[in-house]
Amino acid sequence: MTGLKSVYQGVCETSVRNGVVAPGTWNTAVPFGDPETFKKNIEEKGYYIYSIPVSQQAQVEREARKAPLVQIAVKTAGAIHSTNVMIYVNL
Repeated sequence: MTGLKSVYQGVCETSVRNGVVAPGTWNTAVPFGDPETFKKNIEEKGYYIYSIPVSQQAQVEREARKAPLVQIAVKTAGAIHSTNVMIYVNL
């Protein structure tokens, strides 16, 4: 999970450098993860990445080598008001 989340963080950092994502105030309900960490990350970085620990994942999913769901929240810099993203992974 550390490897996957590092890649996602790299994409978020690139989005910050390119001016698409920016630190700010989240103005809707916090939908996932720890609320304080969520708020701090959005205010300081402009994004928040969360997944449950593998230890909390169902045993059958661990045995099937399925990664836990990763959720990412980003605060846009204002130029884009909405977007949909779909990621396909081939193993």
